[in-house]
Amino acid sequence: MQKLRLFVVESLSPLDMLEGRTEGVALEKICKIMGHDVALLDAHSSNDLYKYCDYISSIDRTNRLRHPLCIHLAAHGNHDGIQFGRDFINWATLFEALDPIIKDMNDYNGAVYLSISACGAGEQQIANIIQSEIRSSRTFRDDYIPPEYIFVTKGSGDRDVTMWDDSAVSWTLFYHRLAKLRHPVRDGTVRSLLNDIEKATNTVLCSFRWNRTCRRYERY
Repeated sequence: MQKLRLFVVESLSPLDMLEGRTEGVALEKICKIMGHDVALLDAHSSNDLYKYCDYISSIDRTNRLRHPLCIHLAAHGNHDGIQFGRDFINWATLFEALDPIIKDMNDYNGAVYLSISACGAGEQQIANIIQSEIRSSRTFRDDYIPPEYIFVTKGSGDRDVTMWDDSAVSWTLFYHRLAKLRHPVRDGTVRSLLNDIEKATNTVLCSFRWNRTCRRYERY
């Protein structure tokens, strides 16, 4: 199993916090048991999200091993965007917050993955916005590349919503299986992984792989 480096940026509602519905704590505890490096960052506003994205993007290169770096956003949401405290962020604004991660992660020499865990994330527009911006940019450089994969929740069962307990279980299983893949990962192995998670948890996860040659995301 290869070690992952995982930043979990989670935005709980006040009621979630009181009742202990936290996907991030579950991921932190279990992934640490599996031997991964994990940091849990609590976001209570859009300002927190901007701050954390800029901070994460400043990560240095690894010394020898190219450990994959996973950035996991967990929040409430719908097809229009996701919620951070009182601030509802649409996909265009989320793209702005993620700008340092999308453009300035070239100092990290391992693979970078982005996960979005929220109701409505299956309808995310981040992948489309990234590829549109890159294709229209006159200053595009090969070392400014977006996350190799974007992973999102599609829903629990046949519902277009994600239950927090299903989400916690499916993402824990996802990172456990992801660590066992050879990196860079192949599309076929990711598809098999996501199919297995759907069968085991009745939760659908989707992937968007960056095709560097065509400069676009391809969905599975």
